[in-house]
Amino acid sequence: MKTSILILLFYLYPVFIYCQDTIKPRVINGFSLTFEQDFLLEYMGLTELNSDQNYTQGLDLKVYSGKLGKKVTPRLFEIGAYTGVINYSMPAGISFKVAAFTPNDLRPSEPVVGDRPYSTLMALDMEASMLSVNVLERRNLWESKTFMVGLLGIPNGAVNIQSAIHNSMNDGNTKDPYDPEGWHNQISNGGEPTLMFVRKWLRPFSKTNDAILEAMAEGNPNQKANTLLTYNYGYSVGYVTSLFIGADFKHGVIRVRNWHSSHGNNLTNVSHAKPLSSTPPGIELEDIGGDSLNMSDAIFDHAPAFYGSKQKYFDIFFFTSLQNHLMLYNASLHGQFKKTNYRLDYSETGFLVNNLRFGGA
Repeated sequence: MKTSILILLFYLYPVFIYCQDTIKPRVINGFSLTFEQDFLLEYMGLTELNSDQNYTQGLDLKVYSGKLGKKVTPRLFEIGAYTGVINYSMPAGISFKVAAFTPNDLRPSEPVVGDRPYSTLMALDMEASMLSVNVLERRNLWESKTFMVGLLGIPNGAVNIQSAIHNSMNDGNTKDPYDPEGWHNQISNGGEPTLMFVRKWLRPFSKTNDAILEAMAEGNPNQKANTLLTYNYGYSVGYVTSLFIGADFKHGVIRVRNWHSSHGNNLTNVSHAKPLSSTPPGIELEDIGGDSLNMSDAIFDHAPAFYGSKQKYFDIFFFTSLQNHLMLYNASLHGQFKKTNYRLDYSETGFLVNNLRFGGA
């Protein structure tokens, strides 16, 4: 079993928001930037956490578009006039990312047998997601589809960036972090295309689900909670092929309508007030039956404003996220079709990977 722990201390998201008249659909556009933390730790006095093992450097620039989300969601998800179900499109995200991985010992020019190989990935991906409220069955669901196209084994890029960072900290290559000498052994050295598709579902646990529905029925989009619990599951095929299941715990001051957001970022909220679909015309809830018709009516009345109204407060909370993967294939470890000097076989990688994240937002 392979276990990795990632400590996330802060999220910094520059956000641009544009709102039209309140009776029209809102348009939300913005971006997020995530980058490597090792370089900063050196200057924060946390040198002991500055390690290149497994993960060396990374950059992820993501642009969000509510308009794009509204266009692609009906094409990518099954949206029909189901009785008692309200569907909402969410901002679609287009991301450019670069990631690099290295063995622990950077000094040998030959492959470090028994450790992970050098690997780089440059990729573009698009994530589309949808939020659904099944009023009659009292269930909330967030689901997403992500399509990625990338390039493995980028020549020169990773070694130049890593060497420049390390040269500024290693006093002429006399101490950690040493200059990397083995990048010519990376997976798919010289370049090779790669693809990936990811499908994910997220649901709230019972108490969190009840809190969401109660706030929606009361028409209170800024209803706060101290604790939110959700669970997720899904799969990926391609560059990484895996099955996964996990859970998220948030504690602090959180609006319940942000239950589906991992970090409380405004950009992950519903991008427009008007639902994509709801109860078919001509069918009244009173004709369907049930024990809580008044609550169902209230949810239908308030649902658009609940997710579409402007946010007045920021969420402040601590979070813990546990993700368990059944890892069937990882191109950065096992290689692809192109001949590579060194790759790992399954006896060296195993199949179970556990990821634990915790921090604040």
